[in-house]
Amino acid sequence: MPEEVPKEVVEFLTRFGGATTSALEEFIFDWYWGQHPEARNKFPFVRPLPQLPYVSDLIVFGLPISTWIAGVLVHDDARKKGDSKTAEMSKAIEEFGEGGVLYSGPMLVHHTAVLNAPKKAAVGAPAGGPSGQPAAQVPVVYKL
Repeated sequence: MPEEVPKEVVEFLTRFGGATTSALEEFIFDWYWGQHPEARNKFPFVRPLPQLPYVSDLIVFGLPISTWIAGVLVHDDARKKGDSKTAEMSKAIEEFGEGGVLYSGPMLVHHTAVLNAPKKAAVGAPAGGPSGQPAAQVPVVYKL
């Protein structure tokens, strides 16, 4: 008879599944953006403000948050009512959403930070490009 899988392993795999789902959503949006140039500058590939990332990134962040919140609310309600089966299922939904938030939250912060990073001239770049264009602009890299 097979051994019972430890609870921690199941929780990790559930969170990993949520993170993988968010990564897949991000990949699909990026693939579509790259393969369909006519979709650029149309919803969801627009920025609500110049300082914010594309709406597609906000969608990827919003989907697991809603799953996580739904799992938390149903879990608390089921626990208060004493319904252990619903509480167990909602705990898994909560963990799945939490995994998605753990992927998409830092991704959104990264995209926002890169978008708003101050630009400086590339090191070693000539004052003018080959056709007299200004030097290339690159983001400043800060080490923590």
